[in-house]
Amino acid sequence: MSSAHRNRVVSGLNFQDLPVETLVEILQNLDISSIASVSQVSKRLKKVIETNWAIALRPAINRDMTPISPFLQVLRVCDSKVAPPAVKFNFSVSDDGVSSSDEQSASDDDDSTSGDEVDSSAEDEESDVETDVETDSDDEGPGNIDDALAIKINSPGPEDDGLTTGVLPDQWAEGLSYRTVMRVCRFIKAWELEFHRLRFACPHHRRTLEHHELFRLRHAIYVWWRYTCHFHDGACLVDGEDENVDSPIVRMEFVRQFSTSQLHELRDMWETIKSAVGREVCPSISAVRRQSGHLLSWAEAARVGWGDPVENGQVVRTIMKLRPEDILYLLVNRHRFATKASIIQFARFKNPWIEDSVETFSDSIQWALWERERQLVAEYGPRALHRRWYFPPLGFYPRPWGGIVDYKKVETEQLRDVYSRDTGAGTHWIDDHGGPRRYLARQVPSGRLVVSRGW
Repeated sequence: MSSAHRNRVVSGLNFQDLPVETLVEILQNLDISSIASVSQVSKRLKKVIETNWAIALRPAINRDMTPISPFLQVLRVCDSKVAPPAVKFNFSVSDDGVSSSDEQSASDDDDSTSGDEVDSSAEDEESDVETDVETDSDDEGPGNIDDALAIKINSPGPEDDGLTTGVLPDQWAEGLSYRTVMRVCRFIKAWELEFHRLRFACPHHRRTLEHHELFRLRHAIYVWWRYTCHFHDGACLVDGEDENVDSPIVRMEFVRQFSTSQLHELRDMWETIKSAVGREVCPSISAVRRQSGHLLSWAEAARVGWGDPVENGQVVRTIMKLRPEDILYLLVNRHRFATKASIIQFARFKNPWIEDSVETFSDSIQWALWERERQLVAEYGPRALHRRWYFPPLGFYPRPWGGIVDYKKVETEQLRDVYSRDTGAGTHWIDDHGGPRRYLARQVPSGRLVVSRGW
């Protein structure tokens, strides 16, 4: 190589040699994954990013990590050793387990119609919603339910709560570390990719989530993360904290702060992931035999399967106590766990208290939805549930519609708007068949990771 050509190469300006101000301006136009890749190019670029990360990451977070307020709450939880209280309110619990300051009432699941029982029909039965147009003489509501729905749909929406238009404040990074912020951001983006596969299992329904659907998914993951850190992780209980912090009252107060639309999105996210864990991580013995075409004996399938359907349900609900990042690791890296013992060891390492009880997130969501349904019945009579104008069925996950994903019909999608306005509704539970005492005194079942070997 000639000396002239060598001088031209040396005098050339590389990307990593640009001034810091120019590098930061370029980084502000990149997404999270690209910024992470740039930090691995050289030591100088890594130092520039770690020094100016609050400025460099801010535009990408405002674009890709919305809603901002729950995102910041998750960052505070992850950057601290102890999770802060999920909600703040005043309550006291009497000896019989019922709140004495603000009387709480719960509907009884033995004598009442649950959301799953009302919605147990298949997808094609949704078309029956429009067929129920006859006059119901037993409608005891103060007004006509159809007129009330029309008024709610045409009424102006709620004021902006900061979830849709919120942006990071100038001092958003105070008290946070670069590693924590990047870890949470990478984890959220990884869940977005994985959820596509779980949510659209059927090839002819497979597609990518729209921008507004990803918004709903991220919000659901943020809520799940906070709930797990506060109620499923025993390390979050600090010395001197109220012994009733994990009582049903506290858990219900946490989920009541979300609207009915958000509760349906939470249940969609939760049931989709739970079914994937039961299918790919901890399948039952009968599921393993079914997948093998019944070529395996019960004893052979038991080497892979996790008990009978009853035991398997308890195992899956125990595994679902893990944090979202740990559940994601199990789903993505299932091939690294050769035996059931390795999965059990991983779960116990991540959460030493995991076998104290099963998860309570699904119960809290379901009870909150039952409470909202009871309020509809109290306001408009039993016909409110028969009309199903509150929401279509959401069982049998995964499905190509509903919950986080847009509904099939425009009329149904309008209900999402209607029921995004009842945040915090249901302060008092409707007393039905002694529900308060029976629910609030109910013990959460113990967890299970090791199944019986009665086969």
